[in-house]
Amino acid sequence: MSSNLARRAGAASVFVPALSAIVWWGGAPLLVVTALIVGVGTWEFFRLCGQKGARPFVWPGILMSAGIGPWLCGEPRRHAEGLLMLLVVGVLAVALTRRREGASLPDAGATLFGVLYVGLLGSALPLPRNLPVPHAAPLALAVLVSVWVMDAFAYFAGRLFGRTRPFARVSPKKSLEGCVAGVCGALGVIWAFAPGIPALLPRDIWAIGLLVGIGGQAGDF
Repeated sequence: MSSNLARRAGAASVFVPALSAIVWWGGAPLLVVTALIVGVGTWEFFRLCGQKGARPFVWPGILMSAGIGPWLCGEPRRHAEGLLMLLVVGVLAVALTRRREGASLPDAGATLFGVLYVGLLGSALPLPRNLPVPHAAPLALAVLVSVWVMDAFAYFAGRLFGRTRPFARVSPKKSLEGCVAGVCGALGVIWAFAPGIPALLPRDIWAIGLLVGIGGQAGDF
C-alpha cells in the first residue's frame, strides 16, 4: 500500500464515522465542525494565494468564512443576498485599513474569492440537514457519503484504468476514466439512499448525483 493511500485510509477510518455521526445529530455541533473545516480550508487557500504573490487578509477572511454557516442556518432564515453584501463590504472595509500601497485591490480580490469559494460553498454542508422536511438527516448523510464515494471511485479508477488525461495542465494525474467513475459513484450512492428518503424523485436523484460528481471534482481540480 502506497503512503498516500495509507494516509487516506487512516484519515477515513477516523473522520468518516465521526463526521457522519455529527451530520446525523445536526444542530450546533454540525455548525461548529463546519466552521472549523471551513476555517482551515480558507487558511490553506490563502496560503496557496501567498505562494502566487498575493497577500489576502488571512484572519478577517477566516472569520468571515467561519461565520457563513451560522448566518445561512440562522432563525429566521436570513437572505443570501444580504450575506453577500456584508462580505463584500467587510472585505473592502479591511482593505481600507491596510497601508501597503498598490496592493489593496488584488489582496481584497483574493480574500473575497477565498471567502466565497471555500467559505460559502463549504458552509453548504448543514443546509440539507436543516431543511424543514422529514428525512433531512439521511438526505444530508447521503450527500456527504456521495462525496466520499465519488472521491474514492475517481482515485482508484484513475489509478487502475486512467489513460486519457485531458486535464494535464491543471492536474496531471487526473484522468477522464477516473472522473467518469467518480460521477457514477456519486449517483450510485444517492440511488442507494433513495428508498429511505421518499421525498426524493428520480429527477432529484440525478440532480444531486451529478452536482456532487461534477462539482466535487471541479473543486478538486
